[in-house]
Order: sequence, then C-alpha cells, then structure tokens
Amino acid sequence: MHKNINDKTSEMIIALNKKSFIPPHIHPNSKSESYHIIEGKMNVYIFRPSGKLLKIIQMGEKNSKKYFFYRMCKGFYHMPLSRSEWCVYHETYSGPFKKNKDVKFPKWAPNEESYEDVLNFLKKHNIKFAK
Repeated sequence: MHKNINDKTSEMIIALNKKSFIPPHIHPNSKSESYHIIEGKMNVYIFRPSGKLLKIIQMGEKNSKKYFFYRMCKGFYHMPLSRSEWCVYHETYSGPFKKNKDVKFPKWAPNEESYEDVLNFLKKHNIKFAK
C-alpha cells in the first residue's frame, strides 16, 4: 500500500496460509511494527534472544475476544503463524524497509527451506500448524 520501499511507513495487506512459515526474526529497535487482523486468526510468538519462547500473542478478528491489533515498539524476536485456514492482516512497519538491514534471523531459527527443520523447531516449542 506504500508507494515504494523508501517510504517512511511501509504498509502491506498480507494473506498468511495455515501452512505458511515465517522464521523468527527481529527488527532494529528504532523500528516499530504492527499487525491488525482483518480476517482469521494468528499467533505472534515472542522469543528471548536465546531462542526460548517468552509469550504468545493470540490474535483474531475484532469480535473474537482476542487481540485484533498488536504493536511492537522495540525489537523482539517474533514469528507470526496463522491459526486459521487463512489469516489476512494489515501490517505497518517503520520504513524505509531495507530487508538486508531490517530483518535479522537468529542462528537458532530453522532454515525455512527445510520442512524437517521447521517441523523440528515447532515441535521443540510445542507449536503446531493450524488444522
């Protein structure tokens, strides 16, 4: 929804499938990121720098009694994961967005190209893909 990657605010509408996997990552502390659920459910898993799961933010549509909006104002390792067939959400990020500078994957994050690594990571943290 933003004009280009140099905009000071980056906005996207994202459709996350129940089998989609975005590895845990962190953004610089000077950047904020927010999620606003449009349709479906999603969990945002927050991790300590060591890789230990710290908390789970359960998100859903406005009337779901779950958080429909969540904003991170400081860098946390986090991982969004759909809890429904599809989760459609509006993401806002403090730009400009430069992926090589703004997204850092920790050494303990699984290789997203390896389904086995992803499954082992999820199992270790007692996380399952939505059914």
